[in-house]
Amino acid sequence: MLYSAAQWSVTSISIFLMVLGLAYFGLRSKSKAGCRLPPGPRGLPLFGNVFQVPTTHIATYFRRMIREYGSLVSLNLAGYTVILVGDLKLSKELLEKRSAKNSSRPVLPYIRKHIDPNNDFWALSEECEPHSLGRKLTAKIMSLVRAGKTEPLHAYEAVLNIQHLLDDGGKDWFHHMERVVLSTVLTAVFGIHCPTGHEPELKELLDLLAETVDIATPTASIINIFPFLDFIPGPMPWRTRAQSFRKQNNAFYEKVVDDAVTGKASEMNTYVFVSKQVDVEINRLLSSWAAFFAKEDKPEGDQRHLVRMFAYAAIETTTISLHTFVLACIRYPEWIATAQREIDSVVGTDRLPTFEDRPFLPYVDAIIRGMIFGTSYGLHIVS
Repeated sequence: MLYSAAQWSVTSISIFLMVLGLAYFGLRSKSKAGCRLPPGPRGLPLFGNVFQVPTTHIATYFRRMIREYGSLVSLNLAGYTVILVGDLKLSKELLEKRSAKNSSRPVLPYIRKHIDPNNDFWALSEECEPHSLGRKLTAKIMSLVRAGKTEPLHAYEAVLNIQHLLDDGGKDWFHHMERVVLSTVLTAVFGIHCPTGHEPELKELLDLLAETVDIATPTASIINIFPFLDFIPGPMPWRTRAQSFRKQNNAFYEKVVDDAVTGKASEMNTYVFVSKQVDVEINRLLSSWAAFFAKEDKPEGDQRHLVRMFAYAAIETTTISLHTFVLACIRYPEWIATAQREIDSVVGTDRLPTFEDRPFLPYVDAIIRGMIFGTSYGLHIVS
């Protein structure tokens, strides 16, 4: 039987990709052959434990793995080793005291080649110049936070969040926690206030954040598992998805940064009056950090991309912390009464706590610190 030129071409490409795949996994297996990893469940060839890890209630699965295999568990997610740390003391030792060795993260092929080829996402990319600039910008912004510049905004958003929770009896608490975080960050960074949680900017940002979290996982694209498939030319699904994400992400942030720099964002905002002092301070914040940091005439140049990366990191980590706090209240409610007694004895029952009360609330302060620490550690991916 004679084969056409097209058939020979397809056959040749298939054989070439198979050879590349076997070579890739052979080299990868050889490089990890001498590594001693913690115990974990047996997986499938090539795919490892990918199909054993659920897409929902993943924390329940991780806890079961810790109970079965001990404080350190290793999972193989299609060639990427994931270490579960199930002991608080051990996590502090590995991720705090030995952070110089263990705080890095692998860069996935899909992220490196398609989502962020220019290393713009300094939270997801390899160590490079944007990392250094990002740390400098973060230090500048956090100096404003430590100086108390954002406390009036926090106080206002806390009152508004309590009002929302009381209005619906806490039925939509998940959405309220997302709103208070996004509104606080968007107000401080871009001058965009979101009092209702139904603002178009907030909805669009939530969609972008969900997509960002998804594409940052090892299972987001098949080329994370089989990188050699990226040699296939043409508009493959992973390329189309990456192009769509970059286009939508860039369009959103360019608009909100431009509105912040030109002052348009602060002109569009309205909010409930709380007090004269808080009202004045929030007006100042509505000028936004982006308006200050993301100007081309600054000595260090245009930092608008770094500002949006800071906003993403702040939203993601703070939202996780608040959701974890609510989960802890539901799962371990016995400590709530002790915290309430401390607040009542120091603050009284006729007002809400303020930042000035924090030094006199050691039990509440310990809860806050424990929540932040607990959500910072737990899952670590090693290359």
